[in-house]
Amino acid sequence: MKFGRVENPSLVDHQIPQSFKWGSFEQKSADSENGLTVYFGAPAWGDRGYIGKIYPPKTKPSDYLYHYSRQFSCIELNTMYYRIPKTETIEKWIEQVPDSFRFCPKWPQSITNRKVLESQSGLTDRFLNTLLLFQEKLGTTFIQLPSHFSTERGKELFTFLGELPSDIPISVEFRHPSWFESQEIKERLFEKMDELGWGMVITDTSGRRDVLHNMVTAQKVFIRFTGNALHKSDYQRLDDWAARISKWCTKAVQEVYFIFHQREEHCCVDAAIYLSGKMNDFEISTQAPKVISQSNQSNLFV
Repeated sequence: MKFGRVENPSLVDHQIPQSFKWGSFEQKSADSENGLTVYFGAPAWGDRGYIGKIYPPKTKPSDYLYHYSRQFSCIELNTMYYRIPKTETIEKWIEQVPDSFRFCPKWPQSITNRKVLESQSGLTDRFLNTLLLFQEKLGTTFIQLPSHFSTERGKELFTFLGELPSDIPISVEFRHPSWFESQEIKERLFEKMDELGWGMVITDTSGRRDVLHNMVTAQKVFIRFTGNALHKSDYQRLDDWAARISKWCTKAVQEVYFIFHQREEHCCVDAAIYLSGKMNDFEISTQAPKVISQSNQSNLFV
């Protein structure tokens, strides 16, 4: 993810919010038993850098998803941003992954990048029906608003979101600076998203610290973490995230989807392993990738 990328992360203050603002769902669910599940994922399963690292040598592309889903517990499904897959394609995906695996589809740009958002269009209906195919393997979905989508289109956006079915989980990534330019605007945004019951993507990227907000408006939290090639600041930020997420066990958050982005995607493996270890320190179990050892690679050819 190039959004917010910087050349020298050492010059950036990477502080993560100390506290978070909780939506009304937290009060409504205060008496319910909370079992927090943290999912780790990456943007794609097709990176060849995974071969020999977490995929066996000579893995065929048709087997990438099978091996990916045994290493990560979710996927940021960016392929759906460019086109809506056929039913048989999704059925094949579902067959390859464990029951505990979750898909997090990105809404198609053909819907989110239109001049006017249309909740009742045939394309939107087709996408929503496609999401139903994932059944219990659907994690959350996310809408990435274009970088030029400002508060001037707020009424249009909230009308669009308000007309969508409530049984499909949605998180929205706001990128235009106008959404965060004042405390008053952020408060209004929080109140509106809380009223709608939709989540707000928390984006942790070095060059845009404004989008690293502290507003949680849904029980499924979607975090996009953009690292800097495993720079020391990556590890410091992951330390902070482990500490923050550990405190959410006492809240009504049900699921956290933590998506790793790196300039070289195979570095997502190292970041996930590190964060998993830190989460274990707080007695939160996560599924982390396991790097194939040299001895195991040798055994594959025996």
